[in-house]
Amino acid sequence: MDRSHVPSLAQNISSLPLSYIVPWPLSNRQLMLAAGDSAGTLHILEIPWSLSHASSNELLIMESFFDREVKRLDFVSERNRMREIEKKALDEKKASAHDDEEEDKKNELQKDDEEKYELEYRDYLKLEQSLLIELGLRQPADEN
Repeated sequence: MDRSHVPSLAQNISSLPLSYIVPWPLSNRQLMLAAGDSAGTLHILEIPWSLSHASSNELLIMESFFDREVKRLDFVSERNRMREIEKKALDEKKASAHDDEEEDKKNELQKDDEEKYELEYRDYLKLEQSLLIELGLRQPADEN
């Protein structure tokens, strides 16, 4: 598990906000830290040797850490870019499918309307024929 975001050391100094921090080297091997809080209390802490001096390969470790982070950020940005492209393609596909669906519905409604108009026209022709026969302007189809 990645624990790089966790601090190496946490120390509670005061419940009040700190107003002043000064590192104070006593010797080559000892480093002190003076911290003052908003109430005016001075706290003096000794900084551990491992926190004040780099280990033998710490520079190499940190460089590799930053290289990994840069690669990870590049990967994440590339993945986000690819997801945007995929999302646009999917949206276009959905829009195209929706347009095709609407076109199919429109064609279906148009076909239904055409069938309805065809039936109405046939009914009209039958009515016209019967009226012409009643008025004597045309002979029934059986007598022709």
